[in-house]
Amino acid sequence: MLPSVLSSKRRRGWFLLLVLSGLVLSGALAALFLTTRRLGSTGVEGLSVDTLLSLLLALITLSVGRFVERYGAEVMAQDYVQELRDLVLAHALALSSQHNPRINNGGTLLRLTGDMGAIRNWIVQGMAPLVVLGTWLFASMVTLALLHWTLVIAAVFPLVGALALNYRLGKTLYQVSGTARQKRTRLIRNVTEKLAAIDVVRSFNQSGRERRRFERQGRNLCTALNRRAQLSGLLRGVNEAMMLVTLFALVFCGLKLVSQSLLSHADFAMMLIASLYLLTNLRRLSRVYELWTLKRVASDKLKTFLLVESRRQPRKHNRISRDRRSPVVLQGVAVEGRLEAADATLAIDDRVLVSGPGGSGKSTLLRVLAGLENCTSGRIELAGIRQQSIQRSAWSKAFALVSDELPLLRGTVNSNLFYGRRHFEDDYYRRVLNWTGLDRLMEAGLSLDTTVEAQGSNLSSSVRYRLMLARAMLRRPAYLLIDSHEAHQDTDVVDTLQNALKHYPGGIVICSHSGNLEPFCTQRWAVSKDAGFCVYPLVGNHEESLRSHVS
Repeated sequence: MLPSVLSSKRRRGWFLLLVLSGLVLSGALAALFLTTRRLGSTGVEGLSVDTLLSLLLALITLSVGRFVERYGAEVMAQDYVQELRDLVLAHALALSSQHNPRINNGGTLLRLTGDMGAIRNWIVQGMAPLVVLGTWLFASMVTLALLHWTLVIAAVFPLVGALALNYRLGKTLYQVSGTARQKRTRLIRNVTEKLAAIDVVRSFNQSGRERRRFERQGRNLCTALNRRAQLSGLLRGVNEAMMLVTLFALVFCGLKLVSQSLLSHADFAMMLIASLYLLTNLRRLSRVYELWTLKRVASDKLKTFLLVESRRQPRKHNRISRDRRSPVVLQGVAVEGRLEAADATLAIDDRVLVSGPGGSGKSTLLRVLAGLENCTSGRIELAGIRQQSIQRSAWSKAFALVSDELPLLRGTVNSNLFYGRRHFEDDYYRRVLNWTGLDRLMEAGLSLDTTVEAQGSNLSSSVRYRLMLARAMLRRPAYLLIDSHEAHQDTDVVDTLQNALKHYPGGIVICSHSGNLEPFCTQRWAVSKDAGFCVYPLVGNHEESLRSHVS
């Protein structure tokens, strides 16, 4: 469920200020009308300095009240929208990787922009005026009742009719708004996907096809938005007509009362001024139901998103163990259709080479170990605790994955190297630069201030890979998981991987087709859909030096 607009103490304070503003406005209007009535009875002779000051004070009060309404409503709206943004982002980060398509499509962008805009508009242009003007409207009705009860009936009857028509049209507006939002999401998702893969579109000469698809989706969106505008216009037209009917009803009823000597000319003049002011402000309220409908569409979509995997989770460990030498135990770990059951033990001084044909589940195995994907059967234990019982934040401190699926981020070399860094030690930092060969690159011109485009697109494959490897090492995980990469075909990168296998003070699981890494490994995990999962011990040339170094 979404938090209430008034769930925050700060927002409740601003809401009370809006209510107070409405009361003050009502008092100022009452004083203004009474002064007008007195002038209507006494004429110009009754105009005095005190009267002019009273009129001036009432006008200043109305102006200040309008300022408080606008500013207070915006503060409330932005505070509430920020809370919702934080909630959506926190929920998106907490979802498992199986929901990545839901997070990456245009819907999430729309939730953080369009939906938040609809909610903000409702608070600023709907709820706040409703509170302030609703208070004033109630005071106006009381004033009309004091003049004559038939004036209240003349004002209320058309307003009730307007509410009934708004309710009827609002149902259709809700459905049409939902359709328009769906088509906007589809358009955003398609454009986001194609722009991210713009080189694919160009390479396969599909620019014309994508333009036609964009035009088709754009036309569908325009049709849906035009339909929504049609209903919104109809709704506003109905409200405008009902407001005019209200004004005419008050004027007609007032004239009738004057002709029957039940209402004085001064009272009629005051009622006429009040009616004109009422008409002006009711026009501001004519969009309340429309804004509320659009806000309801946005809120329902947000609720649907927040309900994904929202069932209560058992309490999880936020720490694993102070003993970083705890082994990892895999018992029948499998992912249906992608990875056969795996049974193995990984010690802190192990170097494991994962081999197997393409599509056998090597990358899936590393993702499961990294906690980015859940296994459909079996279990993984670390320090005797099941993976499902350990918080994701705690698990990520023990495992770090190097993969193309975890690319570099837009920023600088420095911001990428230290992204997620837990502790900084200058000596360890320099060793990592040496192991990954980045120290030589920095001597050749690469610097910490070098700009990195999204996914490191402005860097060579070798440099990108070294940065990703160093970024993972600087987190100092107990276990380093290295997925296969095109850079493994580079002999210099293979030398870098050999350095990592020789020197990194923790366990390593590496997936690579290079035959030059096996002598540095202590185990080989063979993954195959036909033969299943097999573990082979290796007696590498550097096994003893590896164990002594890690110790």
